[in-house]
Amino acid sequence: MRKLVLVSALALVAASCSREAATTSIDYTPQQKNELAVLDKAEELVGAMYRQDFGKVWDMMTPWNKHDATREGVTREVYAGKVGNFMDTGQIRMTDYDSSEIVVIGDKYAITQAELTYQFTEGGQTQSMTDCERTLWLEFPEGWFWHQTSLVCEYMPSAEEIERLTRNLK
Repeated sequence: MRKLVLVSALALVAASCSREAATTSIDYTPQQKNELAVLDKAEELVGAMYRQDFGKVWDMMTPWNKHDATREGVTREVYAGKVGNFMDTGQIRMTDYDSSEIVVIGDKYAITQAELTYQFTEGGQTQSMTDCERTLWLEFPEGWFWHQTSLVCEYMPSAEEIERLTRNLK
């Protein structure tokens, strides 16, 4: 009987805590909300690459890049197939990754980076390589989209490049 009372009491405390946590909200500043939005997108992109969901990678690309690709006859399906074929032909597969982090965030742009581990086969031998990669993000009215990815970790856009890329987003 004592165990039943203890279990019931613990269940009531747990239920009370979960209700309290559900009704408690955190007030984020606009800057924090923006940072969280970029980090969510960065994690979504790296996860899609890890799962080899190249259609999702296409979906997260800037509308500009999609427009340019479509003009050249590259559709979402063609893009996903080409990238998937490249990975298969080169026998390359992402096997692990660390969470993305923000390197810099400004007005309508951000740079994120993550450590990615790839396994590839070359000359009949399988090797692993861990590398740091950066992604350049642009904020459109519909949200954040990647403009360039797989950039070296020393990459940092110039002020002129940032101005050129963000001029029409303001």
